[in-house]
Amino acid sequence: MSDEPYEDRSSMTMAQPVLPASDDGIVGFARIGSGGVPLVAGVRCPAGHLNDPRSVACVECGEPLDGDGPLVEGPRPAAGMLVFDEELTHVVECTIVIGREPLHDLRVAGGAALGLEIDDRALMLSRVHAELYLDGWDVLLIDRGSVNGTSIREPGGSWRSIPAEIPELLTLGTEIRFGALEVTFSPLRRH
Repeated sequence: MSDEPYEDRSSMTMAQPVLPASDDGIVGFARIGSGGVPLVAGVRCPAGHLNDPRSVACVECGEPLDGDGPLVEGPRPAAGMLVFDEELTHVVECTIVIGREPLHDLRVAGGAALGLEIDDRALMLSRVHAELYLDGWDVLLIDRGSVNGTSIREPGGSWRSIPAEIPELLTLGTEIRFGALEVTFSPLRRH
């Protein structure tokens, strides 16, 4: 038996964000500032963009970062984006639950996470298949016990399945396979 999942993309349409009404907005972060905005400690580039202190260059403008610069707290910028194809992308700014019916997740239903609904008529995706969770500057991928599993391929690596319910640190450029649907976790496109 092949460890490659059956793939029938003819019955799959791409992601549609599902955001239930919520009084306090999307949270899902350890520290929340005024207005429900997640806060992180980082370093600023010469243009003032907040960056992960482990970065050597600004993700927004590409300017080199001073590794000895002071840490400042500010609103967490987007962590990257999910690229489904050349025309369809989704910015990763908060916890995202991915599946055919992500509203089945209580955090999505309660407004603490964003649901990214995938119309999958072949039923290769579970209702609540996986989630992307932001922890400070890190993005963690968690398979939520899906039937057809979640696999990743880091840049230069080979495909490997991730165990259910165990967070996997994502790096930019990692390809993700949710059942048969392949997406890439990519840096934000510069203006």
